[in-house]
Amino acid sequence: MAGNRFLFFYALSIYSVISVFLMAIQFAAAGVLVYALLQLADMPLCSGLAHLFRASLYDSAGFAFLTVSNTVIQYYLASLLAHDVRGRAIPLGILLLSALLSAAFFLRLSARAGFYSYLLSSLPLIISYLLGGFTGIFQKEQDNPFHGSRFTLFSLD
Repeated sequence: MAGNRFLFFYALSIYSVISVFLMAIQFAAAGVLVYALLQLADMPLCSGLAHLFRASLYDSAGFAFLTVSNTVIQYYLASLLAHDVRGRAIPLGILLLSALLSAAFFLRLSARAGFYSYLLSSLPLIISYLLGGFTGIFQKEQDNPFHGSRFTLFSLD
């Protein structure tokens, strides 16, 4: 029993640190994307269209990028977690707790950013987190991209 608890907290720590780190990178990349879109709108070729775009449209592009990239990242992280930790209960608990930690980190990070509708966007980000994670955890072992791999990150073996 104590071994399962230690494995749970060990894997939760690793999973959460990786998720939060990758979310910070995604957030920075989304900021670069929004900045590039703003610069593109200021170009002479697009100057007639610049009045159509508002900050919320640029924020939407940034949040769409965050949502899609987060789903893909969580799928691969959860696939690796499911490969390393047997059973469904421990990976599912790790995924849910890590989703809450990452959502709290995202809300704190985005509160200082130029994104204006960060509270509204946190729900799709959490859903993308869980969608990618559930897909990675509940897939068949044969479909796991790490099937047959000896790389272990979340187990103590």
